[in-house]
Amino acid sequence: MGFSVATAAVVISCKKPVNKAIPFLIKPEEVTPGMANFYATTYFEENEYCSVLVKVRDGRLIKIEGNNLSSVSKQGTSARVQAAVLNLYDDARLKSPLKRGTPTTWEEAEDYIGKKLEQLKSENKKVVLLTTTIISPSTRKVISSFTTRYPNVQWIQYDAVSASGILEANKMSFGKAFIPDYRFEKAGVIVSFGADFLGTWLSPVEYTKSYSTGRRLLQKDDSMSRHYQFESGMSLTGSNADVRIPVKTSENAESCCRVVQSVAERKRICRGW
Repeated sequence: MGFSVATAAVVISCKKPVNKAIPFLIKPEEVTPGMANFYATTYFEENEYCSVLVKVRDGRLIKIEGNNLSSVSKQGTSARVQAAVLNLYDDARLKSPLKRGTPTTWEEAEDYIGKKLEQLKSENKKVVLLTTTIISPSTRKVISSFTTRYPNVQWIQYDAVSASGILEANKMSFGKAFIPDYRFEKAGVIVSFGADFLGTWLSPVEYTKSYSTGRRLLQKDDSMSRHYQFESGMSLTGSNADVRIPVKTSENAESCCRVVQSVAERKRICRGW
């Protein structure tokens, strides 16, 4: 009885915050309080691309799912895509722009930046616009309009996780810098040297769908691909391989040459037969 009286006294003494629900003055046609809406959009960050459907309820994003109409991701998502919702509710995010480390308003920031751009344009001084790789046509059009207005601005795209090594290697090997698209569902044998294509390499969502299609045995005539993984550290791709061969980082090139020589020898023997 004493505990109940003390609890009731504490609850009564605690003042609850007042939450006010303000109705729409003019309610948007597509918004119904309590009912969720779905919006098709694209997630793209570093080397992660995914076509998604965003679930929004009362103006708040609450869930991300893959879009089954996408010919690339095919309703697939990754852990990073699913966790992207948390970025919107991260309390450690900056609440306002900073000017030399001091918080300022957007109006002051826009006014300051606009005046500086005009000054640098009149003095014909070079300005660098540094971004990651941008694939959005609308964003690229905005940047194009910006650089047209300010001819002294040079747009440079830089990625923390770069694919420049693949581009240079293909240029040396085939005379053209490009990033190939792999069709794992059509491969009978898959050999990977340190490429975590199911986790972080190039297009993991797309490759996961393709890879799983080639390893699905549903009909009696279906065949399953054979996967060999050479890598230094355990990866998601290596954990799914049929044969995983741990190698030192310094031995990757030697292992690759050994496998190529073995394949060439087998082809020579087959032609002899």
